[in-house]
Amino acid sequence: MSWVNYAGRHDHPHHERARHYLPQGPGAVFSFGVRGGRAAGERFVESVALCSHLANVGDVRTLV
Repeated sequence: MSWVNYAGRHDHPHHERARHYLPQGPGAVFSFGVRGGRAAGERFVESVALCSHLANVGDVRTLV
């Protein structure tokens, strides 16, 4: 991975705001970057086993 974007991390620019408004934690939504460009990203997406390869963010399933 080359970066992680998650409000639960202490180095996130909105970490304190998340702590204030979300005292039980910011939840499980996060994003990250994969080193190696598009080919590495495609390999990652094609190799996950517990996530669905979807573009629908408004769903209850774990997706990538």
